[in-house]
Amino acid sequence: MATAPSRLIALLRPWRVSLSLGMATVLLESLLALLSPWFAGQFTALLPSIDGGARFSLHGLLLAWLLVLALLAWLRYFNGYLFHRIGARVMTELSRRLHARLLVLPRRFHEQRPSGDRLALLGNDVAVISQFIASPIASALSLGVTLLGAAAMLIWIDPLIGGLVVLVAPLFLFAVQRLSRRIRPLARRVADQRAEMLATAGESLRLLPVVKSFVQEERRRRRFRQDSEAMQRALLEQLRRQALLGPLMQFLAAAMILALLWLASARVASGDLGTPDLVSLLLYGFLLVRPVNAFAGLYGIFQQARGAFERIDEVLAETPEVDSGSYRPPARVAGGIEFERVAFGYPGRAPLFLDLNLRVAAGETVVIRGGNGAGKSTLAALLLRFERPSAGVIRLDGVALGDYRLAALRRQIGYVPQQLSIANGTIRDNIAFGCPEADDAAVRAAARMAQADAFIEALPDGYHTLVGDAGARLSGGQCQRLALARALLPDPPVLILDEPTAMLDPEGEEALLEACKAVFARRTVLIITHRPALLALATRCLVLENGVAREVGQPLPFFG
Repeated sequence: MATAPSRLIALLRPWRVSLSLGMATVLLESLLALLSPWFAGQFTALLPSIDGGARFSLHGLLLAWLLVLALLAWLRYFNGYLFHRIGARVMTELSRRLHARLLVLPRRFHEQRPSGDRLALLGNDVAVISQFIASPIASALSLGVTLLGAAAMLIWIDPLIGGLVVLVAPLFLFAVQRLSRRIRPLARRVADQRAEMLATAGESLRLLPVVKSFVQEERRRRRFRQDSEAMQRALLEQLRRQALLGPLMQFLAAAMILALLWLASARVASGDLGTPDLVSLLLYGFLLVRPVNAFAGLYGIFQQARGAFERIDEVLAETPEVDSGSYRPPARVAGGIEFERVAFGYPGRAPLFLDLNLRVAAGETVVIRGGNGAGKSTLAALLLRFERPSAGVIRLDGVALGDYRLAALRRQIGYVPQQLSIANGTIRDNIAFGCPEADDAAVRAAARMAQADAFIEALPDGYHTLVGDAGARLSGGQCQRLALARALLPDPPVLILDEPTAMLDPEGEEALLEACKAVFARRTVLIITHRPALLALATRCLVLENGVAREVGQPLPFFG
């Protein structure tokens, strides 16, 4: 498996031309910055003869210095914009890849991680990577060139002093590395705590009606406060360690400059070092110290980015849903379903099925009932390949589900889950969610089949009515009808309805049942329900009990 740095390098590859240009201009900028101490030394050398013919040389020197500074300013602007532009593009690309990977990961992955954690990946962690690319990458190159260039100039001006400084400088970098070694796990801890805090906030907002009805506002506030304080403690510990680096490096740098002054004074007194060279030497010493100080801050930023990318990399490295099948069914399958000796269980729980056998002929409408936790909704998950059996085989029209192309299989099945999922958009958007290319006539036809057309037309904006987050502006029964219309629009040959009338009143249920007689006539339909009224639609009735599908006659016992 590729490491996080190698994935980051691969991510930057499309922008290698822009990066190369940026690196070249950073290199030029750093080399030009090395001229200022030299100009200062030359200026000092010309001062004693300023009244003589050196005035023209002095003016020329100052003009050249000004031109260098102007070019430096332009290069810094160009580099700043270029690297921030690359960072913004990488953020967009990384967000796209991360979002795409989240969409293809198995349902179980999402069930094991709170939504706030996934949102933190797409928001905060991606932004940290972008900021790292926008600034520290260019800064690290610039500081490295400045460090090497200043050291080379020190040696050129005075080999003895320059050599001593070059020997001492690595000790600074060693100190930075030693002091920063705990920043990386702290940065990861901060990211994890922030994700947990966002997950708590997201859950509170999602469950807001329940929170209010049970008067749990104070309890949710306490929980969020605890999460935010845990994040704050981790952040403060990280900041404390980062804050220690700067002053410590500045003190050590000041000590080195004072040592440089002491050595230089002795060299000046002995006549081995002139005043102009002394000025240049001191300025190059300060120029050498600046990268050493800056590397301390960059190291901390690098560790934050590394912690964020590790979290992102864990998701990018996750195995997506397996789609190894090659069979492409006809445009419309007949709809025969067979479970043969199927075994399945969720991790950490007793097996649901050990030897499940079940056959549904094409065109049948079968009601499936059973106690809570008997595995009724799991049958739907297995048919849609959200879950995979540990043993046995499931077939559609005699072909094992594993042999189907995943998308081709799911296009044959219309699904109305028990937990309704309504998108924040218009009613039309929700009905046409699986068929965005559908025309208005097809959308209205699906709504009529689901007994939704009447209430939609009664709304002021009709099919263009905004439903709000998770359908907040609609009733539960209206959301249920939209979900059914959404499932019917693609005209699937197989329908799986999980408690399709749970939120309807008796009159609405009766009207929907009457409409469904025609809808179900040419489809294979599995109805998972506790509602006795739906038995009127069934050609067969099955009860799941102890991992076995048992066929029973009517009337069926009621399972609560």
